[in-house]
Amino acid sequence: MNSHLLKGNKEKFDKLNIISWQNKGITGKGVKIGIIGYSPKSHHNGAELIKQVAPDSEIIEYNVMDNDSFRYTWERALSQMLEDDVQVICSSLRTINWSETLKKLTKRLYDKNVIMIDSSDNEGREIDAYPALDKHWFAIGAYDGKGRAGYSQYGENLLGLGYTDYAVKNQYGDYIPLSHTSGAVQVVSGIAAMLKQINPNLRPLEFEEFIMKNAIRLSTENWNEEEGWGLLSLPNKVQTTIDIPSDNSNEIENDNVDFKDVKPDNWFYKAVNWATKQGIMKGYKDGTFRPNQPMTRGEYAQAEYNKKHKQH
Repeated sequence: MNSHLLKGNKEKFDKLNIISWQNKGITGKGVKIGIIGYSPKSHHNGAELIKQVAPDSEIIEYNVMDNDSFRYTWERALSQMLEDDVQVICSSLRTINWSETLKKLTKRLYDKNVIMIDSSDNEGREIDAYPALDKHWFAIGAYDGKGRAGYSQYGENLLGLGYTDYAVKNQYGDYIPLSHTSGAVQVVSGIAAMLKQINPNLRPLEFEEFIMKNAIRLSTENWNEEEGWGLLSLPNKVQTTIDIPSDNSNEIENDNVDFKDVKPDNWFYKAVNWATKQGIMKGYKDGTFRPNQPMTRGEYAQAEYNKKHKQH
């Protein structure tokens, strides 16, 4: 059984404050998690690992890889997830072909407040495959104890890093490590389910903001494409509510930045979206953001003032 390997899991969970949250009854109760991966109960899917984090969640596995059981297409899997009302999606796969249908299905899931999490993959270069490349998904890289593991891919969709090499039960009942970035996404997906238990209406942008505030910073305090926001973690203090701000005046619906000169394929799209949503920066009266325009000293001072005022 190799169940002694579970001790390592618990040590990592403790560092991420997962155990203290579980002890307060935050266990993913009532939350549906969809895994897009291999045949049900496959070691690679990591369903059992998610259950270690969110033991009271409901997990549905959608096989898009193996022929030994019913196999979905990616399109059919995402469509079924819409029908099944999943609230969190976990993937550790990559595909180069991301059709218009997949883009539309992903957007529909995002608009239903589904939190979609994918591994950044293991080629040691910038993220180059889907769904991690899709702006509606969060990419998770692997943490090697000091920073980003050398094989872990990086880029602008990287939310942060997660521990890997967790012990996961295989089809024979033995515990073996789930390694590389494939082993980093399940725990983050379980954390998302814990937060969805607290607030079923938690939206992807609010999940990202929660992660931003509570991730354990590594080489820098700011987001960077190598580490994202750092090591993804729950805060020390257990929260029983996650409030959605009642003032939505600065909010951008459906993650659409409404500026003539800011497009979804711009590298700064998410940053402009976030800064605008937070009330740190605003656009101009002519409907532009002017992303390439130099910032004056007065504008910089105003942005810093807005940020400080927002924090208080």
